[in-house]
Amino acid sequence: MTLDPAVPRLPGPDHTIPLLREGYQFVGRRCDARGVDGFVARLRGRDTLCVRGTDGAELAYGEGRVTRAGAIPAAVRHLLQDDDSVQGLDGAAHQRRRDLFLEVLGPTDTARVVDLVRDRWACAVRDWPIGVTKSLGEVMDRVLAGAALEWTGLPHDRGTVTRLTGELASMVDHAGLLDGPSVGSLAGNWRARARRRGTERWVEEQVRALRDRPPAEMTGPAVRVALHREGGAALDTATAAVELINLLRPVVAICRFVVFTAMALARHPQWQQPLADGDHAAAVTVAHEVRRTHPFFPAILTIADEGAHWGAIPVPAGTLVLFDLYGTNHHPELWPYPWAFRPERHDDPAAVARLVPQGWGDPVSSHRCPGEPMTVQVVAAMACELARFPHRLPMQDLTLPLNHLPATPAGGLRVTRTG
Repeated sequence: MTLDPAVPRLPGPDHTIPLLREGYQFVGRRCDARGVDGFVARLRGRDTLCVRGTDGAELAYGEGRVTRAGAIPAAVRHLLQDDDSVQGLDGAAHQRRRDLFLEVLGPTDTARVVDLVRDRWACAVRDWPIGVTKSLGEVMDRVLAGAALEWTGLPHDRGTVTRLTGELASMVDHAGLLDGPSVGSLAGNWRARARRRGTERWVEEQVRALRDRPPAEMTGPAVRVALHREGGAALDTATAAVELINLLRPVVAICRFVVFTAMALARHPQWQQPLADGDHAAAVTVAHEVRRTHPFFPAILTIADEGAHWGAIPVPAGTLVLFDLYGTNHHPELWPYPWAFRPERHDDPAAVARLVPQGWGDPVSSHRCPGEPMTVQVVAAMACELARFPHRLPMQDLTLPLNHLPATPAGGLRVTRTG
Protein backbone atom coordinates (compact mmCIF):
# COMPACT_ATOMS: atom_id res chain seq x y z
CA MET A 1 0.00 0.00 0.00
CA THR A 2 1.35 3.42 -0.98
CA LEU A 3 0.44 6.86 0.26
CA ASP A 4 -2.42 8.57 -1.57
CA PRO A 5 -0.99 10.31 -4.69
CA ALA A 6 -3.06 13.38 -3.77
CA VAL A 7 -0.48 14.16 -1.07
CA PRO A 8 2.09 16.52 -2.63
CA ARG A 9 5.62 15.18 -3.05
CA LEU A 10 8.62 17.50 -3.01
CA PRO A 11 10.69 17.39 -6.19
CA GLY A 12 14.25 16.15 -5.99
CA PRO A 13 16.07 13.01 -4.84
CA ASP A 14 16.56 13.96 -1.17
CA HIS A 15 15.70 16.87 1.12
CA THR A 16 17.90 16.22 4.15
CA ILE A 17 20.26 19.10 3.41
CA PRO A 18 17.42 21.65 3.07
CA LEU A 19 16.02 20.35 6.37
CA LEU A 20 19.37 20.88 8.07
CA ARG A 21 19.77 24.29 6.46
CA GLU A 22 16.29 25.59 7.37
CA GLY A 23 15.59 23.68 10.58
CA TYR A 24 12.39 24.80 12.27
CA GLN A 25 11.00 26.44 9.11
CA PHE A 26 11.46 23.54 6.69
CA VAL A 27 7.93 22.11 6.91
CA GLY A 28 5.98 25.34 7.45
CA ARG A 29 7.51 27.15 4.51
CA ARG A 30 6.61 24.37 2.10
CA CYS A 31 3.11 23.98 3.48
CA ASP A 32 2.49 27.72 3.16
CA ALA A 33 3.86 27.79 -0.39
CA ARG A 34 1.58 24.94 -1.48
CA GLY A 35 -1.47 25.83 0.62
CA VAL A 36 -1.45 22.41 2.29
CA ASP A 37 -0.79 20.95 5.72
CA GLY A 38 1.39 18.07 4.60
CA PHE A 39 3.64 16.65 1.92
CA VAL A 40 6.08 13.82 1.30
CA ALA A 41 9.80 14.56 1.53
CA ARG A 42 12.77 12.27 1.11
CA LEU A 43 14.74 12.51 4.37
CA ARG A 44 17.87 10.46 4.97
CA GLY A 45 16.93 8.34 1.97
CA ARG A 46 13.42 7.52 3.26
CA ASP A 47 10.02 8.81 2.23
CA THR A 48 8.64 10.87 5.14
CA LEU A 49 5.15 12.30 5.55
CA CYS A 50 5.65 15.81 6.94
CA VAL A 51 2.51 17.25 8.51
CA ARG A 52 1.30 20.13 10.65
CA GLY A 53 -2.03 21.27 12.09
CA THR A 54 -4.86 19.49 13.89
CA ASP A 55 -5.01 16.45 11.59
CA GLY A 56 -1.26 16.07 11.91
CA ALA A 57 -1.51 16.25 15.70
CA GLU A 58 -4.22 13.58 15.71
CA LEU A 59 -2.03 11.32 13.58
CA ALA A 60 1.10 11.85 15.68
CA TYR A 61 -0.57 11.64 19.10
CA GLY A 62 -3.70 9.59 18.47
CA GLU A 63 -3.71 6.36 20.48
CA GLY A 64 -2.85 3.34 18.34
CA ARG A 65 -2.10 5.33 15.18
CA VAL A 66 1.68 5.45 15.41
CA THR A 67 4.60 3.89 17.22
CA ARG A 68 7.69 5.68 18.47
CA ALA A 69 9.90 2.60 18.55
CA GLY A 70 12.71 3.03 16.04
CA ALA A 71 11.52 6.43 14.81
CA ILE A 72 13.95 8.77 16.57
CA PRO A 73 17.61 8.63 15.49
CA ALA A 74 19.86 6.96 18.05
CA ALA A 75 22.02 10.08 18.45
CA VAL A 76 18.99 11.99 19.71
CA ARG A 77 17.25 9.12 21.49
CA HIS A 78 20.27 8.10 23.56
CA LEU A 79 20.92 11.66 24.65
CA LEU A 80 17.37 12.70 25.53
CA GLN A 81 15.23 9.66 26.22
CA ASP A 82 17.31 6.50 25.95
CA ASP A 83 15.86 3.10 25.20
CA ASP A 84 13.02 1.62 27.26
CA SER A 85 12.07 5.01 28.72
CA VAL A 86 8.52 6.31 28.92
CA GLN A 87 8.76 8.35 25.69
CA GLY A 88 9.67 5.31 23.61
CA LEU A 89 6.93 2.99 24.89
CA ASP A 90 3.53 2.43 23.32
CA GLY A 91 0.16 1.05 24.39
CA ALA A 92 -0.29 -0.52 27.81
CA ALA A 93 3.43 -0.42 28.59
CA HIS A 94 3.46 3.33 27.97
CA GLN A 95 0.38 3.88 30.13
CA ARG A 96 1.83 1.96 33.09
CA ARG A 97 5.03 4.01 32.98
CA ARG A 98 3.13 7.20 32.28
CA ASP A 99 1.04 6.68 35.42
CA LEU A 100 4.26 6.96 37.42
CA PHE A 101 5.06 10.33 35.85
CA LEU A 102 1.53 11.62 36.29
CA GLU A 103 1.84 10.76 39.98
CA VAL A 104 5.14 12.57 40.54
CA LEU A 105 4.27 15.57 38.33
CA GLY A 106 0.97 16.46 39.98
CA PRO A 107 -0.11 19.81 41.48
CA THR A 108 1.63 19.28 44.83
CA ASP A 109 4.98 18.54 43.24
CA THR A 110 4.50 21.36 40.75
CA ALA A 111 3.96 23.85 43.58
CA ARG A 112 7.04 22.47 45.35
CA VAL A 113 9.21 22.95 42.26
CA VAL A 114 7.93 26.51 41.74
CA ASP A 115 8.81 27.37 45.35
CA LEU A 116 12.28 25.86 45.00
CA VAL A 117 12.93 27.73 41.77
CA ARG A 118 11.88 31.01 43.39
CA ASP A 119 14.13 30.36 46.40
CA ARG A 120 17.14 29.51 44.26
CA TRP A 121 16.52 32.48 41.97
CA ALA A 122 16.48 34.73 45.06
CA CYS A 123 19.87 33.30 46.07
CA ALA A 124 21.20 33.87 42.56
CA VAL A 125 20.01 37.48 42.65
CA ARG A 126 21.72 38.06 46.02
CA ASP A 127 24.98 36.87 44.45
CA TRP A 128 24.55 39.08 41.37
CA PRO A 129 26.30 42.45 41.95
CA ILE A 130 24.81 45.63 40.49
CA GLY A 131 26.43 46.49 37.18
CA VAL A 132 27.61 42.94 36.49
CA THR A 133 26.58 41.17 33.29
CA LYS A 134 25.85 37.45 33.37
CA SER A 135 24.41 34.84 31.06
CA LEU A 136 20.80 34.38 32.11
CA GLY A 137 20.88 30.92 30.56
CA GLU A 138 23.79 29.83 32.73
CA VAL A 139 22.21 31.29 35.86
CA MET A 140 18.90 29.56 35.17
CA ASP A 141 20.54 26.23 34.32
CA ARG A 142 22.00 26.17 37.82
CA VAL A 143 18.80 27.43 39.47
CA LEU A 144 16.71 24.76 37.75
CA ALA A 145 19.19 21.91 38.21
CA GLY A 146 19.44 22.66 41.94
CA ALA A 147 15.67 22.86 42.27
CA ALA A 148 15.22 19.58 40.37
CA LEU A 149 17.74 17.71 42.53
CA GLU A 150 16.26 19.04 45.76
CA TRP A 151 12.69 18.29 44.65
CA THR A 152 13.41 14.72 43.68
CA GLY A 153 15.26 14.05 46.94
CA LEU A 154 18.66 13.44 45.36
CA PRO A 155 21.88 14.95 46.79
CA HIS A 156 21.95 18.68 46.08
CA ASP A 157 25.12 19.97 47.71
CA ARG A 158 27.02 22.72 45.87
CA GLY A 159 29.47 20.39 44.15
CA THR A 160 26.77 18.00 42.96
CA VAL A 161 24.63 20.85 41.63
CA THR A 162 27.63 22.29 39.76
CA ARG A 163 28.48 18.97 38.10
CA LEU A 164 24.91 17.94 37.29
CA THR A 165 24.06 21.39 35.92
CA GLY A 166 26.61 21.01 33.16
CA GLU A 167 25.70 17.41 32.39
CA LEU A 168 21.94 17.96 32.30
CA ALA A 169 22.21 21.17 30.29
CA SER A 170 24.44 19.48 27.72
CA MET A 171 21.77 16.83 27.10
CA VAL A 172 19.41 19.59 25.98
CA ASP A 173 21.99 21.80 24.25
CA HIS A 174 23.21 19.00 21.98
CA ALA A 175 20.00 17.00 21.64
CA GLY A 176 19.52 17.80 17.97
CA LEU A 177 21.68 17.46 14.91
CA LEU A 178 20.24 20.60 13.35
CA ASP A 179 23.15 22.96 13.12
CA GLY A 180 23.29 23.31 9.40
CA PRO A 181 25.26 20.53 7.65
CA SER A 182 27.84 20.69 10.42
CA VAL A 183 30.34 18.16 11.74
CA GLY A 184 30.54 20.27 14.89
CA SER A 185 26.96 19.40 15.83
CA LEU A 186 27.84 15.70 15.66
CA ALA A 187 30.93 16.18 17.82
CA GLY A 188 28.93 18.11 20.40
CA ASN A 189 26.33 15.35 20.44
CA TRP A 190 28.98 12.68 21.02
CA ARG A 191 30.57 14.64 23.86
CA ALA A 192 27.18 15.19 25.50
CA ARG A 193 26.38 11.48 25.22
CA ALA A 194 29.67 10.66 26.92
CA ARG A 195 28.80 13.06 29.75
CA ARG A 196 25.35 11.53 30.02
CA ARG A 197 26.88 8.12 30.72
CA GLY A 198 28.55 9.67 33.76
CA THR A 199 25.20 11.05 34.90
CA GLU A 200 23.58 7.66 34.45
CA ARG A 201 26.23 5.93 36.57
CA TRP A 202 25.74 8.48 39.37
CA VAL A 203 21.95 8.20 39.27
CA GLU A 204 22.17 4.40 39.27
CA GLU A 205 24.20 4.65 42.49
CA GLN A 206 21.45 6.83 43.97
CA VAL A 207 18.77 4.31 42.95
CA ARG A 208 20.64 1.47 44.64
CA ALA A 209 21.11 3.59 47.78
CA LEU A 210 17.41 4.51 47.87
CA ARG A 211 16.41 0.86 47.60
CA ASP A 212 18.67 -0.02 50.55
CA ARG A 213 17.15 2.57 52.93
CA PRO A 214 14.56 1.66 55.56
CA PRO A 215 11.02 2.61 54.38
CA ALA A 216 10.62 5.30 57.08
CA GLU A 217 13.34 7.39 55.41
CA MET A 218 11.82 7.26 51.95
CA THR A 219 10.10 10.34 50.54
CA GLY A 220 10.15 12.27 47.30
CA PRO A 221 9.93 11.52 43.57
CA ALA A 222 13.34 9.80 43.44
CA VAL A 223 12.09 7.16 45.88
CA ARG A 224 8.84 6.74 43.99
CA VAL A 225 10.76 6.05 40.80
CA ALA A 226 13.27 3.77 42.53
CA LEU A 227 10.47 1.67 44.06
CA HIS A 228 8.13 1.72 41.06
CA ARG A 229 6.95 -1.75 40.07
CA GLU A 230 5.56 -3.00 36.77
CA GLY A 231 4.24 -6.52 36.39
CA GLY A 232 5.10 -7.23 40.00
CA ALA A 233 8.78 -6.38 39.59
CA ALA A 234 10.82 -3.25 40.19
CA LEU A 235 12.36 -1.51 37.21
CA ASP A 236 15.92 -2.61 36.59
CA THR A 237 18.44 -0.15 37.98
CA ALA A 238 19.43 1.27 34.60
CA THR A 239 15.83 1.94 33.55
CA ALA A 240 14.97 3.52 36.90
CA ALA A 241 18.00 5.80 36.49
CA VAL A 242 16.92 6.77 32.98
CA GLU A 243 13.44 7.69 34.25
CA LEU A 244 14.92 9.74 37.08
CA ILE A 245 16.97 11.63 34.52
CA ASN A 246 13.69 12.10 32.65
CA LEU A 247 12.50 14.07 35.67
CA LEU A 248 15.70 16.10 36.09
CA ARG A 249 16.56 17.00 32.50
CA PRO A 250 13.16 18.48 31.51
CA VAL A 251 13.23 20.82 34.51
CA VAL A 252 16.59 22.16 33.34
CA ALA A 253 15.21 22.44 29.81
CA ILE A 254 12.72 25.05 31.09
CA CYS A 255 15.71 27.39 31.06
CA ARG A 256 15.09 28.14 27.39
CA PHE A 257 11.54 29.29 28.00
CA VAL A 258 12.77 31.54 30.82
CA VAL A 259 15.37 33.07 28.49
CA PHE A 260 12.72 33.54 25.81
CA THR A 261 10.45 35.18 28.42
CA ALA A 262 13.16 37.73 29.25
CA MET A 263 13.50 38.49 25.55
CA ALA A 264 9.74 38.81 25.12
CA LEU A 265 9.40 41.20 28.07
CA ALA A 266 12.20 43.36 26.67
CA ARG A 267 10.37 43.58 23.35
CA HIS A 268 6.89 43.99 24.86
CA PRO A 269 7.39 46.12 27.99
CA GLN A 270 3.64 46.70 28.42
CA TRP A 271 3.53 43.32 30.16
CA GLN A 272 6.15 44.25 32.74
CA GLN A 273 3.90 46.04 35.24
CA PRO A 274 1.11 43.43 35.49
CA LEU A 275 3.72 40.75 36.06
CA ALA A 276 5.69 42.85 38.55
CA ASP A 277 2.41 43.29 40.44
CA GLY A 278 2.06 39.51 40.61
CA ASP A 279 -0.87 39.07 38.22
CA HIS A 280 -0.73 35.28 38.03
CA ALA A 281 -3.38 34.96 35.34
CA ALA A 282 -1.45 37.37 33.10
CA ALA A 283 1.77 35.49 33.84
CA VAL A 284 0.21 32.22 32.70
CA THR A 285 -0.94 33.75 29.42
CA VAL A 286 2.58 35.13 28.88
CA ALA A 287 4.01 31.67 29.57
CA HIS A 288 1.66 30.13 27.01
CA GLU A 289 2.47 32.73 24.36
CA VAL A 290 6.22 32.37 24.94
CA ARG A 291 5.85 28.63 24.44
CA ARG A 292 3.81 29.17 21.29
CA THR A 293 5.94 31.81 19.61
CA HIS A 294 9.46 30.73 20.49
CA PRO A 295 11.28 27.65 19.19
CA PHE A 296 11.65 24.68 21.51
CA PHE A 297 11.84 21.28 19.83
CA PRO A 298 10.71 21.65 16.21
CA ALA A 299 9.06 18.32 15.46
CA ILE A 300 8.55 14.72 16.51
CA LEU A 301 9.15 11.56 14.49
CA THR A 302 6.85 8.55 14.61
CA ILE A 303 6.07 5.52 12.45
CA ALA A 304 2.53 4.81 11.27
CA ASP A 305 0.78 1.67 12.55
CA GLU A 306 -1.94 -0.34 10.83
CA GLY A 307 -5.08 1.74 10.41
CA ALA A 308 -3.35 5.12 10.68
CA HIS A 309 -4.81 8.01 8.76
CA TRP A 310 -4.08 11.68 8.25
CA GLY A 311 -7.47 13.34 8.17
CA ALA A 312 -9.38 11.20 5.66
CA ILE A 313 -6.23 9.90 3.96
CA PRO A 314 -4.99 6.42 4.95
CA VAL A 315 -1.32 6.28 5.92
CA PRO A 316 0.37 2.95 5.15
CA ALA A 317 1.88 1.11 8.12
CA GLY A 318 5.60 1.74 8.35
CA THR A 319 5.42 5.28 6.96
CA LEU A 320 7.77 7.67 8.74
CA VAL A 321 5.78 10.66 9.99
CA LEU A 322 7.29 14.01 10.98
CA PHE A 323 4.84 16.22 12.88
CA ASP A 324 5.80 19.90 12.83
CA LEU A 325 5.34 21.34 16.34
CA TYR A 326 6.81 24.76 15.52
CA GLY A 327 4.78 25.09 12.32
CA THR A 328 1.55 24.08 14.06
CA ASN A 329 2.13 26.74 16.72
CA HIS A 330 2.44 29.28 13.90
CA HIS A 331 -0.31 27.89 11.67
CA PRO A 332 -2.18 30.90 10.20
CA GLU A 333 -5.55 29.11 10.35
CA LEU A 334 -5.10 28.16 14.00
CA TRP A 335 -3.48 31.39 15.16
CA PRO A 336 -4.55 34.75 13.71
CA TYR A 337 -1.45 36.91 13.24
CA PRO A 338 0.72 33.91 14.17
CA TRP A 339 3.98 35.86 14.40
CA ALA A 340 2.55 38.50 16.75
CA PHE A 341 3.12 38.19 20.50
CA ARG A 342 -0.40 38.33 21.99
CA PRO A 343 -0.67 36.62 25.39
CA GLU A 344 -4.32 37.68 25.73
CA ARG A 345 -5.29 35.09 23.11
CA HIS A 346 -4.76 32.43 25.80
CA ASP A 347 -7.59 33.80 27.92
CA ASP A 348 -9.58 31.43 25.70
CA PRO A 349 -9.23 27.79 26.91
CA ALA A 350 -9.74 26.62 23.32
CA ALA A 351 -6.57 28.47 22.33
CA VAL A 352 -4.62 26.78 25.12
CA ALA A 353 -5.89 23.41 23.89
CA ARG A 354 -4.46 24.12 20.42
CA LEU A 355 -0.94 24.57 21.74
CA VAL A 356 1.49 21.77 20.87
CA PRO A 357 4.98 22.84 22.11
CA GLN A 358 4.95 19.84 24.46
CA GLY A 359 2.57 17.56 22.62
CA TRP A 360 -1.14 17.29 21.95
CA GLY A 361 -4.16 15.44 23.30
CA ASP A 362 -5.23 14.09 26.66
CA PRO A 363 -2.27 14.37 29.07
CA VAL A 364 -3.54 11.31 30.96
CA SER A 365 -3.49 8.88 28.05
CA SER A 366 -1.48 10.36 25.16
CA HIS A 367 2.19 11.10 24.65
CA ARG A 368 1.63 14.74 25.65
CA CYS A 369 4.33 15.76 28.13
CA PRO A 370 3.02 15.15 31.68
CA GLY A 371 5.37 17.89 32.89
CA GLU A 372 3.69 20.58 30.78
CA PRO A 373 1.69 22.07 33.71
CA MET A 374 4.91 22.29 35.74
CA THR A 375 6.64 24.02 32.84
CA VAL A 376 3.84 26.58 32.53
CA GLN A 377 3.86 27.35 36.26
CA VAL A 378 7.65 27.68 36.47
CA VAL A 379 7.75 29.98 33.44
CA ALA A 380 4.85 32.05 34.82
CA ALA A 381 6.60 32.40 38.18
CA MET A 382 9.87 33.41 36.53
CA ALA A 383 8.05 35.92 34.31
CA CYS A 384 6.96 37.73 37.48
CA GLU A 385 10.45 37.46 38.98
CA LEU A 386 12.07 38.86 35.84
CA ALA A 387 9.57 41.72 35.72
CA ARG A 388 10.65 42.68 39.26
CA PHE A 389 14.37 42.16 38.68
CA PRO A 390 16.08 45.47 37.75
CA HIS A 391 18.07 44.67 34.64
CA ARG A 392 18.78 45.58 31.06
CA LEU A 393 19.92 43.67 28.01
CA PRO A 394 23.26 45.01 26.75
CA MET A 395 23.90 45.22 23.02
CA GLN A 396 23.99 41.67 21.64
CA ASP A 397 22.69 39.50 18.84
CA LEU A 398 19.16 38.48 19.82
CA THR A 399 18.36 36.57 16.66
CA LEU A 400 17.49 32.91 17.10
CA PRO A 401 19.24 30.65 14.60
CA LEU A 402 16.40 28.43 13.40
CA ASN A 403 18.77 25.89 11.84
CA HIS A 404 20.17 25.05 15.27
CA LEU A 405 18.32 22.69 17.60
CA PRO A 406 17.36 23.72 20.15
CA ALA A 407 17.48 27.38 19.18
CA THR A 408 18.87 29.82 21.70
CA PRO A 409 20.40 33.32 21.62
CA ALA A 410 24.16 33.45 21.51
CA GLY A 411 25.67 33.30 24.98
CA GLY A 412 22.39 32.30 26.62
CA LEU A 413 21.22 35.96 26.74
CA ARG A 414 23.51 38.43 28.50
CA VAL A 415 21.77 40.41 31.24
CA THR A 416 23.14 43.31 33.29
CA ARG A 417 21.78 43.95 36.78
CA THR A 418 20.92 47.63 37.21
CA GLY A 419 19.66 47.86 40.77
